[in-house]
Amino acid sequence: MSKEHILEMAKKEGMLGLDEGSKHTKGLANLYARIGFLTVYSIIGIFSIITSTEINPGVNAMFMASLSGEFYSFWKTSKKLYYLIFFIISFAVGIGNVVIAVNNMFGATR
Repeated sequence: MSKEHILEMAKKEGMLGLDEGSKHTKGLANLYARIGFLTVYSIIGIFSIITSTEINPGVNAMFMASLSGEFYSFWKTSKKLYYLIFFIISFAVGIGNVVIAVNNMFGATR
C-alpha cells in the first residue's frame, strides 16, 4: 500500500468516527458492560444459593446469549475449536432457557 492510500483510509475512518480514540472508548465500554453484567448475575446467583431459590430462566437465557455471542466472536476471529464448542453449548443452553421461560410465561407445566 502506498503512503497516500493509507492516509486516505485514515482520513475516511476519522470522518466516520472510527478513529483509534473511538475504538478504544467502545472497547472500554464493552468491557465495563461485561463486568457489570457478570457482577449482577453473580449477585443474583449468590442470593439464589443463599435463599435456595431457582434463578429465573429468562435471566439465565440472557446470560447464555451474552456468553454465546462472545464465544462466537472469539471463534470467528481465531477459528479455535474450543471456542466453537463453548459457543454451541452456551447457545443450546440459552435456547433451552428461552423455551423454559416462555413456557413459564404461558403457564405450561413441566
